[in-house]
Amino acid sequence: MRAFQVDQAWSMDNVKIATRTIPTPGSGQVRLKMSAAALNYRDLIIPMRGYGRRMQDLPLILLSDGVGIVDAIGAGASGVALGDRVCPIFYQTWLAGEPNNETMLSSLGCEQDGTMAEYMVVPAEGCAMFHRISRILRPQPCLPLQLPLGDL
Repeated sequence: MRAFQVDQAWSMDNVKIATRTIPTPGSGQVRLKMSAAALNYRDLIIPMRGYGRRMQDLPLILLSDGVGIVDAIGAGASGVALGDRVCPIFYQTWLAGEPNNETMLSSLGCEQDGTMAEYMVVPAEGCAMFHRISRILRPQPCLPLQLPLGDL
């Protein structure tokens, strides 16, 4: 699969399209075939190791927001079905309650690989159903930036 990642050293010069093995979901996990990824301001400081030592070792797949289709489910995963359109949540281990040091060390595209890949694996509980989110949001006039990986 193709992925947009920081490779070899922390700098914008080392942001590259790379080839990786398509991941397989483990117990309690799902694989998403990503449809779109969104660029946020925070994503611009990531290649320069903008969050310091807490960041994952390189290589690191970039971006923290996106949407994908569940295309594989690991044993014991629940709450999602094949074909569901989901958004992986920003902090993968902060599901409820007050934040703590552990939950703040699970953000996509920083402490773990992000959304700018053709496929990604996340815990099933780390997904939000897209249709539930889209009902809450009201359409606003804007210019969307959609980066379909199929066109890279």
